[in-house]
Amino acid sequence: MHFDALHEALAAIRVVAMRMHLHTPDVEATVPMLRGVWGAALRRQSLALYRDVFEGRSGEEDQPRYIVRPARPYVMPRPAVEFVLINPEPDNVPDLLFAWEDALAKGLGKQRVPALTVWRYPLRPDVQPSVRHTDGFTLKDANWPLSSDVPCDLHLVSPLRILRNKTLVEQPTLHDLVVATLRRIEAYCPPALGKELAGHRNDFLAISDDFPTGTWQGRRRDFQRWSARQGREVEQEGVVGTLPLPAGSGPLSELLAAALWLHIGKGTVMGLGQVVPSPVELL
Repeated sequence: MHFDALHEALAAIRVVAMRMHLHTPDVEATVPMLRGVWGAALRRQSLALYRDVFEGRSGEEDQPRYIVRPARPYVMPRPAVEFVLINPEPDNVPDLLFAWEDALAKGLGKQRVPALTVWRYPLRPDVQPSVRHTDGFTLKDANWPLSSDVPCDLHLVSPLRILRNKTLVEQPTLHDLVVATLRRIEAYCPPALGKELAGHRNDFLAISDDFPTGTWQGRRRDFQRWSARQGREVEQEGVVGTLPLPAGSGPLSELLAAALWLHIGKGTVMGLGQVVPSPVELL
């Protein structure tokens, strides 16, 4: 029953994702910078659409409905970012992309140097670029990139911010990752499905607690981000590292595949809490 609830919840969450290769002459374009200028352009264009996407105020989920994350280091040419829209209204996607291009054209950095998108590719459910146009996919179709029985490492490549009792979890376990992923799924599916899935949370946690895992290998990575609300730089705590799954992802494959797109923890809109799996060879 708990997997049925998961399938229904994932089928109700649609993702439109794309990879963008940018030309940003003489400017080191960061995700916070790009997110900031895009948000400003979108707000000028349509306050209602800005609130819908950046604040999640017009939908059922009260969550920002986007993620901007850097592409993986091997993706060339650089700079390249990945742009993930969660449950977008199909008619709004062109307007969101127009605001993105408008923001780049108006310029980046203190000198407002004009920039542009050189190439834009849709991303498939396996996180690979496609040359064909796509209207997106549901998270039920998201693919875990490995066979479920292949030993793998879960890399948290951007700072992971999971808080427990307002304190950073510095050595996250599979239990912590599963809880965080379930919360993200529950936030973006319709309330009735979210409530049904939440009712099965202990079933998934029982699986994660009995599942073979290695020891977390990681470190703190604290950073600063600009808070428009507070008008200053704010110190943020996070961790990066690797959690080994020596038996593979097993029955948690679908759940973890959703985390590839939704990210986990706090600060996901800036690409924090990104999970990247890789196979390992056990000696």
